[in-house]
Amino acid sequence: MKLFFTDQNFSYNLLRTVGHSVYGGADIGECLATVARIEDGNYEHWYNEWHNTAQRVEHHASKSLKTGNPISARQAYLRASNYYRTAEFFLHSNQQDPRILETWGRSETCFRQAVELFTPQIEAIEIPFEETTLPGYFYRNNSTNQPCPTVIFYPGFDSTLEELHFFGASAAAAQGYNCLTFAGPGQGGVIRKQNIPFRPDWETVVNSVVNYASNLSEVDTKQLILLGQSFGGLLAIRAVAYNSRFAACIFHGGIFDLYDSFLELFPPELSAQLSIADDTSINQLVSAVMTANPGANALLGHGMYVMGVSSGAELVAKIKRFTLKNLAQRVTCPVLIIDGEQDHFLPGHGKQLYDMLISPKDYLLFSATEGAEEHCQVGALALCHEQLFNWLKQQGL
Repeated sequence: MKLFFTDQNFSYNLLRTVGHSVYGGADIGECLATVARIEDGNYEHWYNEWHNTAQRVEHHASKSLKTGNPISARQAYLRASNYYRTAEFFLHSNQQDPRILETWGRSETCFRQAVELFTPQIEAIEIPFEETTLPGYFYRNNSTNQPCPTVIFYPGFDSTLEELHFFGASAAAAQGYNCLTFAGPGQGGVIRKQNIPFRPDWETVVNSVVNYASNLSEVDTKQLILLGQSFGGLLAIRAVAYNSRFAACIFHGGIFDLYDSFLELFPPELSAQLSIADDTSINQLVSAVMTANPGANALLGHGMYVMGVSSGAELVAKIKRFTLKNLAQRVTCPVLIIDGEQDHFLPGHGKQLYDMLISPKDYLLFSATEGAEEHCQVGALALCHEQLFNWLKQQGL
């Protein structure tokens, strides 16, 4: 589905931002007015115009709060947070760009101001992990005093902790679940402030989060659900392969093998060369693709940023460690695989996992007819979440 832009990255990310309107993360008119000022494929325009819109909406939020209207303030802070996230999205090809921390910081601050204005409040939490803590939020089911099923949810390859509110946390809370969100290594503030990159042993990360959740009186530890989107789907399957404490797992638009998805950025003749090239040649091939393709430059630059590497060869070596090969058969809990029939990022990855799982499993494919064919069903999140939570109810959760 193309929206406004011919550039695939711009079109998809506009749809992603606009799609969050269903949970209060955008106003369609604000978005359309913003993109009307952006030249197709111009990444500086993208940053500047989304940042300008975010600042303006944040100003409205602050003004509403000062005039004693917390509801209007909360609504505007949520939108401003999402617009700042959108502005910052393509900056990572230059890891030293000071706008990364500044703009992401505004997104985080606006979101934190918003959650304080919810009734009841969404609780900001810090989860002990090794020598540090991982930031998160806890959404309580306040309709009962009994322990409840709890969704544990974290970002994927390029999302942020705050965006999870729109991608599933708000929906989970509305459906009567607790939801515990967190940012792990390579994600959100953990990479931006703590400089901790992605690591393949995600079960270690999730174990710490489950230990934290298990100490919350509101959490039914026999009804834990792990939700992973995009790259987070790969990490989720890895986690449940080594952790039997989950009652269900959701693989939403997930990756089966990160290196395979990386190869899809390259023409076939270059992909074949990568598998046999030495480090110098890999660096040259990656550099050539980044120079020739601004979209690949943004994606690969982000990859180096979140993986904690500085060269193409280092990136290739790191991402080869993220795979579900020889792991899928270890999973024992029920798994829901959600796919889009026109996922331009990860075609076929969900079906590949489905065919290898031996645990109870279901495959949900969304179509273009439904308007839900894109990666992670951006633009059709209400439909996606209706089906997702229907499946959980069918599992007795």
